[in-house]
Amino acid sequence: MKPILIINLGGTICMCPSESGLIPDSHILPDFLAKHHQDFNFVYKEPFELIDSSQANNVYWYQCAQYIMEHHNDYRGIIITHGTDTMAYFASSLRFYLASISLPIIITGSQLPLSHKDNDAI
Repeated sequence: MKPILIINLGGTICMCPSESGLIPDSHILPDFLAKHHQDFNFVYKEPFELIDSSQANNVYWYQCAQYIMEHHNDYRGIIITHGTDTMAYFASSLRFYLASISLPIIITGSQLPLSHKDNDAI
């Protein structure tokens, strides 16, 4: 069976505290998945620089859609982590960019980072 593709784009879900506030951390999500979901058949990718979703725009979302178009045949579904600030806009744009794909795509995020003890990310 084909694996599920997990694309981490950033957002609060994968952030950690720093001296200047929360910043994206490329280790948080893969470390969590490796620790808690070893039996889950997935491929983890960070095809772009992790960002706060307030920095996302239509060019960024188009690049994400292009990446999905190029790779979707290798997977049975896609999970995308995205920040909540602009997630609705991203989901709407993907609906149009990926209209020809009949693959389940889930976009998720959180209000608190996965690294936070009382998070809603799990």
